[in-house]
Amino acid sequence: MSDKPTKKKESTKRKYSRGGCNECKRRKIKCDEQKPHCHNCTRLSKQCSYETIRKIRFKYDNNLTTSSNAESQPDIKDSVSGSLPFEYNRDKYKSNQIESSVRFEKWTPTPPPQQDPNDNNDKNLPETYPATVSSENDLLSNTSPWDDNISLGDVKNLFDDANHLIHDSLDLFDFQITGDSIPELQHVSKQMNVIPFSKDDTHPPDKASEIVADTATSNKKLISKTLGPLGLDGVAEVTYLNDLTETELGYHYFPFAVSIESNPVIGILLRYSRNCPYLLTALLASSATFQFIRTGIQKHEKSRSQYTSVCLKSLSEAFTKQKDSDDEKYFSKDIERLLLTILTLTSMFTATTYLQKEEPNSVHSSWKTHLRGVKELLLHYSRLSSQKSSARRSISDGLALAKIWFFLIESIAELNDPRGGTLKYIKKNQDTSIDIIKPDPGIDSSDMSKLWLETGYFTRDRNPEYHDALVRIGLLTDPKTLPISTQFNMLTGYSIRVVELIDEIAKSLDLLRVHPGSQLSSSVIIKIMSLVENGRTHDIVPGVCQETFEIPVLSKAHPEYQGHDRIELPLSCYAKDVYPGGVRYFSWFDLSEQLLIDEMYLKLLTTNGLLKLPKTHPLIIELKDKIFKSMFFLKDKTDENYSSKVKQGTILIESENYYLCNNLFDVRAIMVPSPYIQCSLVASDEQEFEKLELYFSGLVKLGNGSSLFALDRLYRLRERIRNNQQEDTVEEEGEDIDTYRVIPFS
Repeated sequence: MSDKPTKKKESTKRKYSRGGCNECKRRKIKCDEQKPHCHNCTRLSKQCSYETIRKIRFKYDNNLTTSSNAESQPDIKDSVSGSLPFEYNRDKYKSNQIESSVRFEKWTPTPPPQQDPNDNNDKNLPETYPATVSSENDLLSNTSPWDDNISLGDVKNLFDDANHLIHDSLDLFDFQITGDSIPELQHVSKQMNVIPFSKDDTHPPDKASEIVADTATSNKKLISKTLGPLGLDGVAEVTYLNDLTETELGYHYFPFAVSIESNPVIGILLRYSRNCPYLLTALLASSATFQFIRTGIQKHEKSRSQYTSVCLKSLSEAFTKQKDSDDEKYFSKDIERLLLTILTLTSMFTATTYLQKEEPNSVHSSWKTHLRGVKELLLHYSRLSSQKSSARRSISDGLALAKIWFFLIESIAELNDPRGGTLKYIKKNQDTSIDIIKPDPGIDSSDMSKLWLETGYFTRDRNPEYHDALVRIGLLTDPKTLPISTQFNMLTGYSIRVVELIDEIAKSLDLLRVHPGSQLSSSVIIKIMSLVENGRTHDIVPGVCQETFEIPVLSKAHPEYQGHDRIELPLSCYAKDVYPGGVRYFSWFDLSEQLLIDEMYLKLLTTNGLLKLPKTHPLIIELKDKIFKSMFFLKDKTDENYSSKVKQGTILIESENYYLCNNLFDVRAIMVPSPYIQCSLVASDEQEFEKLELYFSGLVKLGNGSSLFALDRLYRLRERIRNNQQEDTVEEEGEDIDTYRVIPFS
């Protein structure tokens, strides 16, 4: 009698009905098979269909190519790929014509971005992590969307979404977990000298208050308090977390952080990782990933694989067990940790997808699956929040970070992926003409549109709680202490003006995907033009040159300006270039903002359905030259500084005609890969390709794995031009270019 119910329970838990809809099959959940819409799809606002579609699954085989054995690598003089720890399919496109000679010099770690422009050292940096949450706000992290009589049924639905997201993650890695047992977890933990995670370890009492108490704790103490209770205090674990908190590796999470120690993103992730094994091991896996990409050493790849296994399996243990109603309410605070974990995994997976060569299409879709799951969680989380009392409630540090992080990745997907992101702009075409798209001017009030606005628009007049949270945690400049023309979001790398431009471009691309071959109306194009012009007429550093981004000496924000109206921007804004005639400074903030505006403008000029100008059009050539002129970090070998840089050993990487120096080219360059990728589509000569190749090779050297996509794509384009196969039109988005997307910080 007891065997039958057990068998039945296992069957319903792990299987889905054969006649169920596609969405339920994808999620591996039981479908009630109601038509036209099943209950699950109705509740989740998903499209319900019953046609059979082949499912592609990615099996995590760890088949990465490394450079631990130097003899197995190509000649370092022959190709960029031989200079990097990994190959990136260059051999497939190799011609008998001109070959690049990019090579690496002996390299020491890149000086951190916080280097003072006046040559001050970091001796005065505080020993403790700055208290980004004041005592007045100490209760903010303890807020939850169901404190005001929210029904437990709604909370249960939210946790259903969490379970579905986790099962999607497990499915991507072919993890099979049956019932309540997780046999592989203990095996992996034993290999790493890690004690198995128990339910008590995963959910200790009063976790939210511990997060708040940790806001003024140094990173060293945070690491000790985080690793100790979980038994993850071996040499490897301490080393990997130290790499994130004591070296420039932590800038991969937040390139515009003011200093290594005061990196608010790392601080928040560490605080939320306390007594949370899945977020902690996601952090460890990402640290190992960055090290592996930068060095190619096999032990980092092995660590990455093991930590990822522990992360996913502890996730399944934390969220998939049956819980009573009180337990569900108790576990509600873990939603923010889950969001941060999945976003961390998303960035990590994009860093390694190129290296998984057996099933590139499946790998490419993996990060989109995670992003879709985060979207659904945020949608339901926002719905619950909107049901709270009308009194204004503050947003916790973790939720604020998760929302802006989600928007950053979602907007990149929306702008660059041929299929767009996970949020869709839903508007009907008002024009009766077949070929002209004239969208309904009314406001899109769909849940997806609301989430886009809630996560993307960070100004105080639009989202006051969100704005205050971002200022509080140090991701958004404070207008009270920094009187510049607009607030600058240091995580995304742009101000609200760029958000408005991205919003309009994203809407246009969504409409063109629904109506392929059509033309957007002139009113849409004029609006985009006006937003481009508006963005170009503003600056972050007053008086900065909008083409070279050099800061004039008379600028109030110049580091050597001594006037009473001096403006002190975060040190991560400045790039310092010492040359025989003196010193000059450049603005990374303005470079990031203006290049993104240029990218949007280039999309307007080249996209079918917008303007679709040929590559040889003067407007495109003018814009392309402007983008290349922005590369202040790229130096010509003919300049007088080259020989001295060689002697000093400060050259990170060089090609036949150009070089990158590690005092100018550092992790902050990760903020602007997308504009240079877009520029590669209109590149036309060897020097342009050489500059782009050098830029992306430098990013890979710094540990940015997703730039391997860009390098591979660059060689495809270059070989077409060498073989006289190029066309005058910019290549359309399609399957061929679906493999070169670059997600920042990965």
